[in-house]
Amino acid sequence: ADILRRACLQLDAEKIPVVGCIHDAILIEVDEDHQNELIKRAQMLMANASAEVLNGTCLQTSVECLGSTSAGVSS
Repeated sequence: ADILRRACLQLDAEKIPVVGCIHDAILIEVDEDHQNELIKRAQMLMANASAEVLNGTCLQTSVECLGSTSAGVSS
């Protein structure tokens, strides 16, 4: 829960809109023009959040696109 909370706070600080989160996934909404860039940034922020909690260990993430302008990122 701490990793997810930290990731959501970091995403918000970076102005990446968090639409929702559940268990180990975060749903973000991004503009199609910047989709790849913002998804990579979101994945980096999630890895950073896990490293903060797990003493330097970064969890891997995967991406699932749910529509033309949104993607779900999970750890």
